[in-house]
Formats: sequence, C-alpha cells, structure tokens
Amino acid sequence: MKRYNPLVILILIALMLSGCTTTQKTYSFSHNSNVIKGMVSDIPDKNEISKILKNGLQSIQVGKYEEAIELFNKGLRLDPSNGYLHFLNAFSYHLISQSGNTKMRNRTNRIHYSIEI
Repeated sequence: MKRYNPLVILILIALMLSGCTTTQKTYSFSHNSNVIKGMVSDIPDKNEISKILKNGLQSIQVGKYEEAIELFNKGLRLDPSNGYLHFLNAFSYHLISQSGNTKMRNRTNRIHYSIEI
C-alpha cells in the first residue's frame, strides 16, 4: 500500500475547502441613479404602456414605490404579458421590502394568504 505525504494531503484538503467558501456580493441602489434617468429618457411616449413605464420609473427614482406598483399593476391590466411591467412591479416590491416598509409588507402577506386559500 502506497503512503502519501501528509503535507500533500493537507494541501489538497485546504484547496478543496477554499473552493467551498462563498462570498457575498453587496449591491447598492440609488434612487438618483443615472441608470434610471437614462431609462426614463429612452422610453418614447408612443402609447399608454410606455407612459406607464416612464411614470413608474420616475416614481421609483423618487422613492414612491407604492405609487410605482399601482402604475405597473394598471399597465399589467392593459398588457398582462409585458415582461418589463412584471419585472418592474416585482422590483418595486423588492425595494419596499429593502426600505423596511412594514405596512406594505403586511399588505403583501395578506394578499399572499388570500391567494393560498
């Protein structure tokens, strides 16, 4: 039976364990982000959905997430298959949860509960 050098075994174990570590990335979002300003300016006012997208993004930019959700929901009633509206609506809910708005969090819990029944 062949014996392995204990140093080699320790190095292999250390390499395996170092590959298992996770790094948590932190992303920050600023309401006054130039990204949102650019997105808003790129949306043409050609139809009702475009206007809703533009107004919703402007609401997000100033921190009015509930207003943005109302706008995106209005747009989803007009165009339920619009992926941009679905994404921005979910993003608005995410921003509310990040801001610590417990009133909206309780509201979403009631909605979730009523859907499960």
